[in-house]
Amino acid sequence: MSHYYGNKIKNILSEKNKTIYWLSKESGIPYSTINPIIRNERSPMFETIIKIADALDIKTDELR
Repeated sequence: MSHYYGNKIKNILSEKNKTIYWLSKESGIPYSTINPIIRNERSPMFETIIKIADALDIKTDELR
């Protein structure tokens, strides 16, 4: 089963009025890693999900 984290991350970024560049800087994840996740071309590793959730100040479950 494939999870589309990108759609959820995009929605949360929009709600918080933040950009992918902001998320990259805040999470410490390179833009080149985040961009394919946002575009649903790549599934993130769990460590990446944790960093993204921390940067967005949400629980990892909210990215499901």
